[in-house]
Amino acid sequence: MRRILPPLEVSTFQGGVRMNTIKYLIKGGPNKDQVFDACNYAFDERVNLSLYFRVRKEEETGYPSDFNLDIISIHSIEHKDESGHNLKLWAEIKKPDGMPTMAKCDYDARERKGFIELQR
Repeated sequence: MRRILPPLEVSTFQGGVRMNTIKYLIKGGPNKDQVFDACNYAFDERVNLSLYFRVRKEEETGYPSDFNLDIISIHSIEHKDESGHNLKLWAEIKKPDGMPTMAKCDYDARERKGFIELQR
């Protein structure tokens, strides 16, 4: 049986300021072409791309809960290796409470899995 990990609370320093983040497991999301299109048209108001990451969170009861995080825009893409599918993304995401926040993602576009780290 596969063990489901709860979101991780992480504290990092950016510019001398402590940033609290939470990390989720990505269970599904856009393909590579959709990721690059979202980055190309990030600031074009005429183009409306509806993309999301399907993520998993473990509730207090111990049961997993899957939900979608809407992608507002993808600001940068970095290749992690030569395959072209393992990507590091910096994106603006709409949190479950509806507020936008910046997120750092390690994402495999072929498998459509990875981790996403949201700023609080």
